[in-house]
Amino acid sequence: MKKAWIMAAALALTPWMAQAAGGDTSVYVPQINELAQNLISDRGAAVIQSGESNRGHVVQNTSDQIGVVVQAGDDNLASLTQNGPAANVAVLLQSGMDNSATVTQTAVASQNVAVVTQTGNGNHAELSQTGSDNAAVLTQAGNDNLMQAAQTGDNNALVWTQVGSNLAAPKVDMTGNQNLIINQIGWK
Repeated sequence: MKKAWIMAAALALTPWMAQAAGGDTSVYVPQINELAQNLISDRGAAVIQSGESNRGHVVQNTSDQIGVVVQAGDDNLASLTQNGPAANVAVLLQSGMDNSATVTQTAVASQNVAVVTQTGNGNHAELSQTGSDNAAVLTQAGNDNLMQAAQTGDNNALVWTQVGSNLAAPKVDMTGNQNLIINQIGWK
């Protein structure tokens, strides 16, 4: 049910997008599991692309993973790797040019959730989640912004918003039971 809802939401939000015919747009979605009978029946991935030379990579190494990548524009890179015995859910949304987002999730006992949204050009976001019940919402609106965050342990919550250009901060490391809200606004 959860997979169907995430997939339907991503598709409903972007009805005007489809993978571009021609160009250098690419999609890579392997789903790997130790048990052949569960190969793809218990996980889901969707990659929706519009534009040229976008690259969407989703690797799901275990069951119960949900990953959605939506790209509009040119030369965007979205890379999602999901591991662990428990569920992970991630949605990566990119609109613009030359954006890159990398998310690695390893759920231990219960799910991790990540939403990364990039609007503009040249934004870069990296997120690593290892543990349980971690949540992150990263939003970049503008150009040439940088985010790097790691959540280890359990029960971390991060909401990080950048509106402007050339915004960056030291890497955020959360080690358990931490809540953090960061709002960066400015143009350099």
